Amino acid sequence: MVTAEALRPVAYDLLISSPLVRARDTAQIIADLHAYQGQIVESDLLLERDFGKATSKPYEEIGDAVETGNVEGLESLEDFALRAQASIRWLNEQDAEVMVVVSHGGFGQMFGTVLEGKNPQNFREYHHLDNAEYYVLTIGAKA
Repeated sequence: MVTAEALRPVAYDLLISSPLVRARDTAQIIADLHAYQGQIVESDLLLERDFGKATSKPYEEIGDAVETGNVEGLESLEDFALRAQASIRWLNEQDAEVMVVVSHGGFGQMFGTVLEGKNPQNFREYHHLDNAEYYVLTIGAKA
C-alpha cells in the first residue's frame, strides 16, 4: 500500500508486472488504489534472477554458492544482463509514455546497471530496492 500511495501523483498509461504472485499482487494494489482501468501486462522478462536449485532459499544460506556460480540451474550473470537488455527493448516498444513496472529487487539492480551501461558483473553495486521503494528511470524517448 505504501508504494501505491507514493505513486498516487504519477499519471501513467500502462501498468506492467512480473508474473510472480508478489509482484502481480503489488500491481493489483496499485491499480485498485489508482482506479486504473487498463490491463496489467505481465512479462517473464521482469522475473527475478533464476536461482535454479537454490530458488526460495534465504540468500544468507545460498549467497556464497550463488556468488561462485556453484548452484545447479543458476541463471548466469550474462544471461541475466541479456534479459535486462531485452526488457529495456520491450519496454521501449510499448505504446505508452509513462509506465509503472512492478518487478523484483535483484532484477531492478541488473536493469539499472544495464540501463546505465555499467558492468553487469557489478550489478549488486546498484541500489537495491527495499519493499515499497521505487526508481524513476528514463529508458528512451518516443519519437
